Amino acid sequence: DLKKLWNKHKEDYKTKKIYEISTYFLPVSNEKIDDKELEKFYNQDENKLKYKDFAGKVMDFQSTKNEVAKDYALMQLKNVANAKFLDLKNGKDNFQKDQNISESDVYYPIDLLNKAKNGDVLRPAPYNNGYIIVKLNKVDPIRNKTFEEAREEV
Repeated sequence: DLKKLWNKHKEDYKTKKIYEISTYFLPVSNEKIDDKELEKFYNQDENKLKYKDFAGKVMDFQSTKNEVAKDYALMQLKNVANAKFLDLKNGKDNFQKDQNISESDVYYPIDLLNKAKNGDVLRPAPYNNGYIIVKLNKVDPIRNKTFEEAREEV
């Protein structure tokens, strides 16, 4: 009976699009950053305009110091991440982890993965207080589930 029902409605039971990827994560350093260095970064160019309160007013350095420290650490890490990207792309280093993700994994650069081809290495993207470099190995497209895969849902 279940199989008959599934046969009638098998178009309704689909798998998710799966991205088979390799990743390399670079976390920001936990080193204490000199306050003078942070304040210089805060005052540089238009940086301070990024730090506003709920009313849209630019916050002073002391009020936003933790945010400034985070941005500064990411900026410092960007050059390291770009160098690591080139090493990974040229096969001079190995990725740390292989995993499968779906389009609902919003922490990954899904929009970029959609445009990528198998084998592409994506430029470093901000991720979890650091940078992640992702290589697309393969895309498993959406397909109808087999009866066994759909059995729980029928």
